[in-house]
Amino acid sequence: MLALRQRAFDFLLKPIDNDDLKACTRRILMHYYHKRKPGQGALPPAPRRFEIVTLGKRHFVKHDDIQHIEACGSYATLHLISGRIITISKNLKKVEAILDDPTFFRVHKSQIVRLNYIHTCNYRSHSITLESEKKIPMAVRKREELKQRMHILISS
Repeated sequence: MLALRQRAFDFLLKPIDNDDLKACTRRILMHYYHKRKPGQGALPPAPRRFEIVTLGKRHFVKHDDIQHIEACGSYATLHLISGRIITISKNLKKVEAILDDPTFFRVHKSQIVRLNYIHTCNYRSHSITLESEKKIPMAVRKREELKQRMHILISS
């Protein structure tokens, strides 16, 4: 009864179900989104980070700082916009799954690029040039999907 008087959004029963908790959280966020003042956006999104463990240390790299990722056998090398290079002991497929970010696209069996850092796409030579002037190969079969993804990125 007290919860109704205090205008509770929802209630959760123990043991807490993950789906119920997510649904409750969504309702709360939507409530505050609709209560915002004109001109205010939604809650600012937190920058996504990629966790890297090397020699017992945990490093957190922002997705925005990753320019492209290159496969090196069962390792992956992250190329950051600062010029820093980090090699991790995960293959490209695992890295792609961990990233789970639509701004990254696998353009070749050995390359993932962040779409925002593509400077030019040469569909004749099947290559991409990044803003850092680095050339990256592009698989022929990825060409049309890359065109679509770039079009979406430009139009949004």
